Amino acid sequence: MRTIIPILLLLVLTGCSILSLRGERYPEEEVQAVFAKMADAYRVQDEKGFMAHVSEADFDGSYSSFADAIHRSFLNRQAVSLEYWIDAVVPDSDGGYYLTVRWEASFLSAKKAERQLRKGVSRLRFLRIGEAYRLVATGGDPIFTRR
Repeated sequence: MRTIIPILLLLVLTGCSILSLRGERYPEEEVQAVFAKMADAYRVQDEKGFMAHVSEADFDGSYSSFADAIHRSFLNRQAVSLEYWIDAVVPDSDGGYYLTVRWEASFLSAKKAERQLRKGVSRLRFLRIGEAYRLVATGGDPIFTRR
């Protein structure tokens, strides 16, 4: 018992928990991981892989309009570079999480053959749907679509 207490104290002081010891993630970490998968799919223009992380049934607004905007974005852009910095992941009152992210994207326009640069701050809402978090709302500067 004497050796367990210092070990537990060390775990608490270093920010470890029983959840992380078992390999489970905190919800905030899960949301960040889903966003990272979406960003990776966006970079390689994997429309199906990207949309797999968006909830059709729970999307705030028109899911079909958002899906169409993503499709047009992939048609009109090549060589996408996306860098991002997550500022916060905070819970909301409905069990979802808001992810606030600063980002910078550069891409080659398919129509004009010129490099374009966009920067912004976006606020994305994720909700647990089944076993995974899914994107259900976007706000701020449009990170994945144009205005």
